[in-house]
Amino acid sequence: ASTLEQEKCIISGMNGLVSKPIDEEVLLREMYRWHNRNKPVDIDVEEVESDLLEQNNSDFSDNFKTVEGGIIDYQYLNSIAKADPSFIYELIEIVLIEMPKSLAIIQQYNTDKNAVLLRKEIHKLKASITIFGLLKGQELIFEMETILDETESVEGIQNMLSELSEICSILLDELDRIKKS
Repeated sequence: ASTLEQEKCIISGMNGLVSKPIDEEVLLREMYRWHNRNKPVDIDVEEVESDLLEQNNSDFSDNFKTVEGGIIDYQYLNSIAKADPSFIYELIEIVLIEMPKSLAIIQQYNTDKNAVLLRKEIHKLKASITIFGLLKGQELIFEMETILDETESVEGIQNMLSELSEICSILLDELDRIKKS
């Protein structure tokens, strides 16, 4: 974010800002800074990662039955959730409820050929796709957003929409199996 945008955020009451695209080092520094307010901010990222892992070193597989051959990056999910089972279950619940709704809305906007609303709805899926470490899904969404921004038309993304829908279906199936385990 620009300096002006950062200033606006601070003036509006925010304590800090990490803008998109998220830079892991910047995010870790901010998290560390707020978690350890009395310690120096000039830190080594590897030291921060080590400290965070030491604070909660349980493994995802200790709390959840992973799906062998599944598409979820469990190590990434575990690192985001800091191995907090209740947080992971909450994420799973939210995605199981919201993703099917979002996919139906995407299908409707595609049928209506509404590129603007389609792009917004596709963008909403990005967080769920990212949290579960689905790189192929992230790449598809980025590519579709680019095409929709440049052409303002739904033409040319039909195959990508089908592929994204398939990835989401596999994810939902895997999350459902985790929830039931």
